[in-house]
Amino acid sequence: MRGSWRRPGRLALAMATVTLLFGCAGQPAAPGLLPGPATGAPEVAGSEVSQAPAPSPTATPLPTATPLGLPSPSPTLLPPTPMATPSPTGQPPTPTVAPSPTPLLSPTPGEPPTPTAEPSAAATAQVVAGVVAITEYGGTQKPEYIQITNMGAQDVDLTNWRLHSVRGDQWYDFPPATILPVGASLRIVSGKDVDCSLPQPPGVLCWTSNYIWNDKGDEAILYDASGAQVSSASG
Repeated sequence: MRGSWRRPGRLALAMATVTLLFGCAGQPAAPGLLPGPATGAPEVAGSEVSQAPAPSPTATPLPTATPLGLPSPSPTLLPPTPMATPSPTGQPPTPTVAPSPTPLLSPTPGEPPTPTAEPSAAATAQVVAGVVAITEYGGTQKPEYIQITNMGAQDVDLTNWRLHSVRGDQWYDFPPATILPVGASLRIVSGKDVDCSLPQPPGVLCWTSNYIWNDKGDEAILYDASGAQVSSASG
């Protein structure tokens, strides 16, 4: 019996290997193949059968995750803030009263306007301070005179006021309590043509019956009660 066994050829081994790989169950084994002892797989008698390596499983690609399209946030539109409308008060607007022009003062009928005293052409007057000024220089007239005028808004008391003749250095002191009303004028006369012993007309004060002012040129200066020079004139 032993002498009758034959070693299987290469073709038989190849067919057995194919049968094992593809699991052809129920097919008759090729001659010379024996079942294995434990798994029932055919076994080549007298030699070890080399098995081909199992094919590697092909990796199935997973589906790529599709990104979800999130909607872009749209800006929220706020409703416009209503403007506060002033409620009617029920009262009509107060009309603006235009100021009426101030009427000019007209002179009182029957009373001529008081003329403004102006210096004569023969005198050059200058007001240094105060409101009483020399408005006329009549040192070359007959009789001689110097005229002063109250150009302020109040009556002026001429007590302790003085009038000075510069060329002859002569002084005249006004009588005490001599009041010069607003806008009024007062003349101080001198020379051979006046008599100071007699009463003088209103608005006239007599200095002396001698000549005071130099006909070739002189200057009159008026001083107030404090000794300050308030006005001057020359001729």
